[in-house]
Amino acid sequence: MGMTQHMDTKEVYNKEKYKLNLSKIDAMINASGANKMNTEREKAIRFSKYLRINYFYNSDINNFSVENQLKSRSPYSISDYGTAVCEGYVYTFNQAMLRMGIVSHEVHDVKHMQVLANLDNKWTYLDVSGYKKEDIKIELNYDTVPTLTQKTISNNEIVGSSHIITPTEKINYLYK
Repeated sequence: MGMTQHMDTKEVYNKEKYKLNLSKIDAMINASGANKMNTEREKAIRFSKYLRINYFYNSDINNFSVENQLKSRSPYSISDYGTAVCEGYVYTFNQAMLRMGIVSHEVHDVKHMQVLANLDNKWTYLDVSGYKKEDIKIELNYDTVPTLTQKTISNNEIVGSSHIITPTEKINYLYK
């Protein structure tokens, strides 16, 4: 038994699939070298760049089939399909942060999802979404991929068009 994802994916999650996916997340962490970084900020940035170098944004965003939604919006999009839109990137990023002991949450409005992470005791807003393959004009590597929307925020700061964030450390994860 599990809970059902929103109407887009029709996906049913269960704890067993989540746990199996964590081994894939661990492999991504190892491949990225993020665990070898010294600070939480360095770990987060390294892993976000790893995602953007290795997994392209699903450019078929106008295809609303259940299969394409699974490729785009699931916590398993990147690990199962190798592509995603913002939601899939954020879910994978947050699972990796959880594995590295970093507090990280999704922040979204109707158009985009990003990350709010507590990096070295500073709440930081990050955009971890990747690039469409057809938009790439340079070789992607850790030096050429920029860190997007990196901003330290304070309580009650408006960070998007329709949301106010009050960071708290009292938010717990569903699975550990």
